[in-house]
Amino acid sequence: MIILAIDTSTDFLSVAVRNGETIFELTAFVPKRHSELLDEFLKIALEKSNISASDVDIIALAIGPGSYTGLRVGVAFVQGFCSVFEKKIVIVDSLYAMASKFYPSEIPVAAVYDARAGHIYGAIFGAGEMPEPIMQSSRIKLDEFAKKISSYKKILLVGFDAKKFADDLQKIAGETEIIIPQDFRRPSASVVSAIAEAKAQVGDFVAPENLEPKYLHNFVPGKRKRKKLL
Repeated sequence: MIILAIDTSTDFLSVAVRNGETIFELTAFVPKRHSELLDEFLKIALEKSNISASDVDIIALAIGPGSYTGLRVGVAFVQGFCSVFEKKIVIVDSLYAMASKFYPSEIPVAAVYDARAGHIYGAIFGAGEMPEPIMQSSRIKLDEFAKKISSYKKILLVGFDAKKFADDLQKIAGETEIIIPQDFRRPSASVVSAIAEAKAQVGDFVAPENLEPKYLHNFVPGKRKRKKLL
């Protein structure tokens, strides 16, 4: 089972090829350049893995929550790819994938991403061999999320914006020890591919026409200001 995995949910772009194990992964910090670089990254990944696009059995996508633009780029690409090659699609929650990098874990893991306007996208997973959700990915106020993690003695904080929110969360969480690990913000398409492999084995697929980014809230674009005509 050859899986092509993509994560465009943050300012990083990550792609990976898996065939029972990761064959190749390419991840780089490319803010606002996902649409420009995704094709190139995938060509490199396929060439380095010595496979063609037609060899791929499943395409896996980190579906969000995360960057509005990044998620749209990922969804549009997968829909286009599957319209040509008719591949099966597996979607993976982006915060779940991020947390999964740090398992097995002896303490709970919280994953966060900035949702703006005083909110974050957050999820909490229990300690153990695998990440079992205690709180599913949600859009939540920062102080409310801090209160949720305050019930733990220690918690691992990961995700693209973990360091950005660590101090504010710590102030509210009180005695909870918030630990930020190394490589806390970098996503991994290899992890996405491993999760997707397990989901594919139980037939958890999504049709291309039903593929939508996991925004968790309605996006309201700002109005562009127009200059007054003299």
